[in-house]
Amino acid sequence: GDQQPYLLPSTHAVLQTHPAAMSGSDYNLPFLPGLTVSQPREKNHKAQGLSIVNGLPALTKEPAGSPSGKSTSRGRAVAAGNGTTAPAYVVHDKQALQFFAYFQEAVHERPGEQHRVRKVTIYFYLEDGTLQIAEKRQENSGLAQGMLLKRHRVPKPAPEDDEMFDVDDLNVGTTVTIYGRAYRIVDCDAFTRKYLTKCGVEVPEKEDYPYDPHEDAQRVKKEAMQPRKPLERVDALKQFLENDRKVLRFYTLWQEGSTKRYFILHYFLADDTMELREVLAPNSGHEGPAIFLKRQKVLKDRTKVVKGLGETARRTVLNTRGGTNDNRHMLDNLRTGSVNDDIYTDRDFALGATIDVYGRPILLCDCDNFTHEFYKVKYGLEEMAPVVVDEPAPESFDAPLPSHEGLAAIGSDADSMASVNKIIPQRPKKAVGTIANAGGGVPVDDRTALRFTALMVPNAHEREFVVSFFVSDDTISVHERPRRGAGGFPGGKFITRSKIKAADGRALGPEDFYVGAKVSLNGHVFELTNADEATLRTMSKCKLPQANVDTIVEKVQASGLTAAALKQMLQVDELSELCTPQQLEAALVGILTQHEVLTLRRYLNGSSNKEGGDAIDSLIQALSKLSFDRFKDLRQAFLFFDPDRNGMIELHDFKAACHKINLHVEDDLLEALFDQIGTRSAPINYNEFCEALDHRTRPDFSQSTSRSGQLTSDATMRRRKQDAPQIDGPLEINAVLDTLQLP
Repeated sequence: GDQQPYLLPSTHAVLQTHPAAMSGSDYNLPFLPGLTVSQPREKNHKAQGLSIVNGLPALTKEPAGSPSGKSTSRGRAVAAGNGTTAPAYVVHDKQALQFFAYFQEAVHERPGEQHRVRKVTIYFYLEDGTLQIAEKRQENSGLAQGMLLKRHRVPKPAPEDDEMFDVDDLNVGTTVTIYGRAYRIVDCDAFTRKYLTKCGVEVPEKEDYPYDPHEDAQRVKKEAMQPRKPLERVDALKQFLENDRKVLRFYTLWQEGSTKRYFILHYFLADDTMELREVLAPNSGHEGPAIFLKRQKVLKDRTKVVKGLGETARRTVLNTRGGTNDNRHMLDNLRTGSVNDDIYTDRDFALGATIDVYGRPILLCDCDNFTHEFYKVKYGLEEMAPVVVDEPAPESFDAPLPSHEGLAAIGSDADSMASVNKIIPQRPKKAVGTIANAGGGVPVDDRTALRFTALMVPNAHEREFVVSFFVSDDTISVHERPRRGAGGFPGGKFITRSKIKAADGRALGPEDFYVGAKVSLNGHVFELTNADEATLRTMSKCKLPQANVDTIVEKVQASGLTAAALKQMLQVDELSELCTPQQLEAALVGILTQHEVLTLRRYLNGSSNKEGGDAIDSLIQALSKLSFDRFKDLRQAFLFFDPDRNGMIELHDFKAACHKINLHVEDDLLEALFDQIGTRSAPINYNEFCEALDHRTRPDFSQSTSRSGQLTSDATMRRRKQDAPQIDGPLEINAVLDTLQLP
């Protein structure tokens, strides 16, 4: 009523000034929209109490439940002597104080029991100050036991209900009230006692629980339920569960006269049974199943196998009165009429001991590692020495192989041995020849053979033969050359390709075939007189005894021949420096064979290691003939290995193209041909090569391409052939002496 009216200039209206518009401000404005001034407000929000300290989350403000002067989780960590700035939930992670307490619960409408003592365990977790109360479950208690109070922060009773229980509120000998129920703490564990003592809190001694009539009544009732004379109980299930699949193994011997029979004894720890398995040796003379004694319990006294009436019962029923009408029976707990079945157990087994198995003395000789470890752990036996049994050495019997004669001669030896080695004959695998198995870089296929011209001994009709030894499988074939006036023999196949044995029973090999040798083939004797160039080259590469220069030189040196004596035999006169091949062969007769002399001549002339001349000319002629017959196939083979279509082909593709058109040529010949045409490392123009071989455009098909890519004439090729050393030409005497290195 004492306030003065305020007139607005615009409306001249008289308004009462609102007190809120004037309090705490110098402005005298009416309390109207748009005319009020904002006043500073009080901060009533909840402050942030969490932050990151040293990389760990921590409390930066004291919680509301921890008033000033009270210990907190941080205080507990410092009081425990940790001296760390880490938060309590890090220092006291998974740490809890354990107190043993009880509370009394009233029992209504039960005359013999007014209260019941319930024992609980109080857990206080140091990391967050939470409490948990659990009660141990009792049998037939009739109460809901177990977890009485879940883990959480528990407030104190009024009037301190704004505070929470802390570690300072729990100690032995104190009574705490939690949600209206009083718990008396009587004891704590060792960790809790040590922790409180370290914090400076004195922990009293342990208190006893009060008398509980209900617990006493339950104990008396349980004791009354136990019989005073219980029946004997055999816990077979426990023995089975502890020893299932545990078996002791002994190696035993039963000697019956001079015959020794070996067994394996298995003792099953799960049920004290055992079995005997006989080890049947080959040709032992014993037959039947391997189980000599099936699994069972074995009595020590075999006379008690058949028991009398009533002896098989586990218990005896006694008649206490003996009457016929009013009888009273009771069990014989003293087992006065029981029969003791003494069976073999693990205590009766030891190495060197003899057990009686139904009248058969079984000697325990050895055991396995598990059995040895079992007796070491259970009975303390460190060493168990095995029993050594003297056994005569077995007689070895080598069955003789049946001879390949008569009905057994049908087919090859491999076919006959298929019936000897297996009961059900199987198709024999294809044998690999000696040269093919040795390898050595010699290309071997089914058609590679050592071919010799031969004469039959005696040669009454002057018949000529070609003997072929196939190196892929060591088979031999003989063909007769047709010739007029050969006594009516038409020629052709004489011996089919097969393996042939020598007179001593062994199979003929490549070392038996050489120039000058006499071989017996199916009762016919053949003398090998000559060989072709491919055969001589293959034998030299494989270093067969008759074609190995080193072996020939050692053979001549071991003969005792001197250089002076050999030079005298080779010289026609004192000025002569050359000799003929016939002179060399005559000088070395009796020391070297005809093939060894031929090998020495080839080595001196350079034909054994020089790939030129006739071999290359033969290859060019073969390619020319092929190009005449199948010129398109040859060019298509080269195109197949030229994906870029640039007209050039390399050495390895050239070899593959020759094999593709079924031209099987040795790799060294192809390399020598490549060297004449170009170089091995650089490709050649196969179009020019094919044109040089084409009969239709160039009749002089023996032309070849030089290193510069130009075509050379036949005169050049003939000149190269004339310059090549001839095997039948004269030999230098000094070269022969230098090669043989005679003293």
